[in-house]
Amino acid sequence: MSSSKSRHSGSSRKHKWCLDYSNRNYSSLPSPPGCKTVVIEGSSSDQPQEQNRNLLTKQSWNAALAPMYQVPMNLLLMYMTGSTISIYGLMMVGILMYRPISALLTSKDFYKQLRGDQKLLQMFVYLLANIVSLLLGLYKCEMLGILPIYASDWIKFGIEREVLEIVGGGPILTSV
Repeated sequence: MSSSKSRHSGSSRKHKWCLDYSNRNYSSLPSPPGCKTVVIEGSSSDQPQEQNRNLLTKQSWNAALAPMYQVPMNLLLMYMTGSTISIYGLMMVGILMYRPISALLTSKDFYKQLRGDQKLLQMFVYLLANIVSLLLGLYKCEMLGILPIYASDWIKFGIEREVLEIVGGGPILTSV
């Protein structure tokens, strides 16, 4: 307790393991191995701005292509869950459908984050990638049989046909 008081009370007592770095001149030290400071003569001031623009464009492309990077994994999961209705298959379909729908609903926020000259193309690629993921989910629903696309799926809602004529049997003909 007394050592902490002496530290905070402003005493000038130094411990033998404390080093004072305030009076050192670091400019005379050599660069560490593999890290040399080199000044390039004749470099223009536009070069860092161009590099920043290229970096922003690259980051925007990575963000726009992110849903497309998920497609191979989704295909593998679709194969692994099979074509029977089970809890794993239904959970996978739910996740497969939820991600692109939520991405499409929040696409306005994503479009605000895009930078660079190719913003319109990046928006199109992002939209297309999410639609591809959504179509994969619909295809899996159809393969599981939970997507009502056949006429027999809608028979309950069909119009009952009116019977126009009833035909009954006549006398029984026997041969003698």
